[in-house]
Amino acid sequence: SISKILEFYNNTTPEEKCQLLNMIARDISIPYQKEDGTHDYELCEENPVCMNGTSFQLNTREFSKHCNS
Repeated sequence: SISKILEFYNNTTPEEKCQLLNMIARDISIPYQKEDGTHDYELCEENPVCMNGTSFQLNTREFSKHCNS
């Protein structure tokens, strides 16, 4: 229920929220539009979500390929 979600949100640290996002990363995709239609970025399997200052950074497979080249 929404009250449990609000309780979790209000009573957890950013690191705990980040861990939750890592746990559900395989269920997250980011759509983007190209000339030939809609495509999806999938999150990186190794490090899908990390803290970037006070924000949550979503690392896509494409971003990870770029960083590792």
